[in-house]
Amino acid sequence: MTQLTNLAAQYATLIYLALAVGLLVAIYMAFRLQINFLWLNFWYSIPVLGKLARLARNTSRGSIAGWLRAEETLCGDYRKYIMAIAESEFRKRLNYLRKAEDLGRKPLPGWMIVVLIVLLIAEGLGFALSARYVAGA
Repeated sequence: MTQLTNLAAQYATLIYLALAVGLLVAIYMAFRLQINFLWLNFWYSIPVLGKLARLARNTSRGSIAGWLRAEETLCGDYRKYIMAIAESEFRKRLNYLRKAEDLGRKPLPGWMIVVLIVLLIAEGLGFALSARYVAGA
């Protein structure tokens, strides 16, 4: 028994490393879909060198009429992360959105545009006055 204990003590680092690798593999297998989705988002979001930046430079036509090859690639990459639901479940969710009055985007009303312009002007005047008093003028 002491030989086994001595052997385990000698190879403790190797044993811990094997346990850590096993734990990482188990975590990856449990959350594979989420990790792969985050990884895909990461590679698409890198400016200049990312996949989206490369696809933006590709203007060749795809196999679907009216689509670019870049659009087909983008949709194909994200297709495996879209989960389809049953029509009854979709109808339930649609009914909830209808009751919550959040069924879609509506154009901004004209009076709201006027309110936003007034608020923008008031904000600009507020910053101008505060800068004037901070400067001691």
